[in-house]
Amino acid sequence: MSKEPAEQNKAEPGKPGAKQAGAMPQLKVVKFGGSTLFEQDQLLQVCRIIRGYASNTSSLVVVVSARRVLTDSFENLARYAIEKSPSTQENIKTLLEQIKQSALSPFPEGHPGQSEYNADVEAILARVNDLLPGAHGATEQSLEILSDELMACGELIAAHLLWRALAEDTNATKISATIVDSRDLIRTTGHHRQAIIDSASSRPLLRKKLLSPGISIISGFAGKNAAGETTTLGRGGSDYAATTIAEALDAEEVEIWTSRSGIMSADPALVKKAVTIKELSYEEAMELAHFGTRCIFPLSILPLQEKAIRLRVRSLAEPEAAGTLIHRNNLIKKGPRPANAAPQSDYLISGVSAFSGLALLRIQGSGLIGISGTARRVFKTMADSAINVRLISQASSEHSICFALEDADAEKARAALQHEFACEIFDKLIEDIHVQHNTAIIAIIGDGMQNRPGIASRLFTALGRNGINVLAIAQGSSERNISVVVGQRDHAKAVNAVHDAFFLGDEHTIHLFQIGVGMVGSTLLKQIKAHTESIFREKHVLLKVAGLANSSKMLVSADGISLENWQKTLKNEGHKSNPAQFVEEILKLNLPNSIFIDCTATEDVARVYETLLSSSISVVTPNKKAVSASWQKYSALKQAARLGNVQYLYETNVGAGLPVISTLGDLISSGDKITKIEAVLSGTLSYIFNTFKAGDSFRQVVQVARDSGYTEPNPRDDLSGMDVARKLLILAREMGLRLEMSDVAVESLAPALRKKDETVNDLYSLLDEEQENWSQRINQAESTGKRLRYIGSIENGNAAVSLKAVGPDHPFYSLSGTDNIISFTTERYANTPLVVKGPGAGTEVTAAGVFADILRIVSTYVSLASPVK
Repeated sequence: MSKEPAEQNKAEPGKPGAKQAGAMPQLKVVKFGGSTLFEQDQLLQVCRIIRGYASNTSSLVVVVSARRVLTDSFENLARYAIEKSPSTQENIKTLLEQIKQSALSPFPEGHPGQSEYNADVEAILARVNDLLPGAHGATEQSLEILSDELMACGELIAAHLLWRALAEDTNATKISATIVDSRDLIRTTGHHRQAIIDSASSRPLLRKKLLSPGISIISGFAGKNAAGETTTLGRGGSDYAATTIAEALDAEEVEIWTSRSGIMSADPALVKKAVTIKELSYEEAMELAHFGTRCIFPLSILPLQEKAIRLRVRSLAEPEAAGTLIHRNNLIKKGPRPANAAPQSDYLISGVSAFSGLALLRIQGSGLIGISGTARRVFKTMADSAINVRLISQASSEHSICFALEDADAEKARAALQHEFACEIFDKLIEDIHVQHNTAIIAIIGDGMQNRPGIASRLFTALGRNGINVLAIAQGSSERNISVVVGQRDHAKAVNAVHDAFFLGDEHTIHLFQIGVGMVGSTLLKQIKAHTESIFREKHVLLKVAGLANSSKMLVSADGISLENWQKTLKNEGHKSNPAQFVEEILKLNLPNSIFIDCTATEDVARVYETLLSSSISVVTPNKKAVSASWQKYSALKQAARLGNVQYLYETNVGAGLPVISTLGDLISSGDKITKIEAVLSGTLSYIFNTFKAGDSFRQVVQVARDSGYTEPNPRDDLSGMDVARKLLILAREMGLRLEMSDVAVESLAPALRKKDETVNDLYSLLDEEQENWSQRINQAESTGKRLRYIGSIENGNAAVSLKAVGPDHPFYSLSGTDNIISFTTERYANTPLVVKGPGAGTEVTAAGVFADILRIVSTYVSLASPVK
């Protein structure tokens, strides 16, 4: 499988693929879906394509299907027809009017085919009315017959629409075509709604009618059984009809035209980055179709295989593109590829397919172990109950069997198995049958998976990294398919995560959700905006801000929020919220590769971390409240991150943008032993004691610091030493010390509080009263050639914060400005401590530190999702 090159793999209508040499093809079979016929531009495009083929082909067979809404309406009409309620006739009248509206032609005003087409529709609906009266009081079997009879009418309407469009086009050469009712040519088994074509009986009828020169427009989807009753082939069955016709007529290739760009690597409705699959083997196509890939009906492949007929799925929106070619691939074998093999595809899988709306049914118990025939009984019971099984998984211990089936059939299946195993359940040899509703199957499919290690690892890593629990696993012996069952809620997230892991190569999207857009938060967004392009260019990572919140409003969007004018967008489009509601929206969105960023300093936001981490969403924050709370809270967050297989990063909690926590972690993980940590961890107090000299007023130094913006609004918060104590506690816990805040000895530099409503001026007055004490301390330090430093230290399991005088031989002696400094004394760095020094505060450096944490998490996603080649 490979991406479609921009200037290669082109084809033109009437000139499909690259095969243009030689004589004119004698036969062509094409099929157009209902979605391609009932819009004016698309219908005109279909007509152009048919004209192109007609000029290059002696016999052209055009298979059409009805638009879905028409088929649905006819199916509902059959149900209403057997009702005995007073509203039956009114319901029928309403539905017939809906059918007329759905069948309206897209012809431009004044088109000569309009009146003829309207007459065609009226004639078909007259036949429908003739069928309805006899349906009253019908049995279930007659309902099925009536449903098939009516749904076939939708195909006829589509055939007449195309017929009139070709015959009455005033802007092009009129084309004469013949309408053929598929029921006159296709013979099926006796089953209704999911009939199987009887190829042997259909082939002579198809060849006699369709091998003649000219254009035949044939309604797909329907046939007749041996009793002469109309049967349908199932939704999408017109594909099956088209490939059966191609086989019967010995065509070399059949084309199916859709509104999509061929067969995609995943459902583009779920995965916006899905790419067109260039080629598929028959087996790959059947696997993809079975597990829900759109554009192709599962049974469509079967008629093609014996004669190696090619099937090409093409897009009406891109008629020049070759679409997806499905063919026999004799070169795909286990083991090394032959030297003359075609170039391998870019990826090891061909697609990620998904099927939702399922239930997982489990039967287990000691009575299953070593007992032959149990599986036969289980699945015979399902077959007898006409229940289709989508996936089967059995433990090697034989203790349990589980299988996936349609959710609507789950309770019926449970009841049937309870009846079948009633004796074993009564004797407690088998537990009661367990059903888990609301599940989905995710399957990776591709011939390239064969004999290649690492495929399953990549699949489960992608799921695990995004917190997606796997309920059941199945892999076929062909190694062409690995299927997993997940919860319905994780359906879209799982498909995207797996698709990213296998198809995006080294391109990845990371979804960011940020709460707090003050000074640090807004600066962070500015940095993200400035570097998004370079990060994508250099690392192939797209940072997408998918959620923003401030103290009162939030905005969440899976498509991303533009950072060009995010302030205005949040103000005008945001909804009232609180942290819990913001998290609720994030979890509801359930996007893969998500990171939550807290740029606040509030406990309310810190309380939601555990929920996020448990939901496999990484957390990055400069907020110290959570990690410096109780040991129980700290350890719970660490445990949640481990179990959620995500990261909780808070580098900026200590030293802002300085690599303090990461350096400590690297020392410990490398096997070094920390014997002592000393640190100046407050930019405010660093500035104050770098400025304070003998003869100075301590109050004036504090006042200048506040006026310069270095302190909190009330400097008491800085002088209390509690901020330093919290940072020191974080470092102690990172060392493995089980300490609480009360275990940290703190020397407060703030005078005793005298009144609750203290103002800043009140604080200044108290500092003036203590000037003599401050003069003594600075004079004593300077007289011995030392300087005052407010230092936090961890040694021998104890943590303390105090004001100390240090001499010229101490690494903190030459500290200047607002810098922080941290000294690590370890077994390896025993004589000369490892020192980290630099700005420990400031909006830019703090935002940059948060950004660095985000990129650390990004690097883990990228390393885990690098493509296997």
